[in-house]
Amino acid sequence: RRFRFGTVEGKKVIIVMTGLSM
Repeated sequence: RRFRFGTVEGKKVIIVMTGLSM
């Protein structure tokens, strides 16, 4: 449900997670 419900939204979450990791 996460992969199907998010291609652009999932990318935004990855960017936010990367920002928090940095």
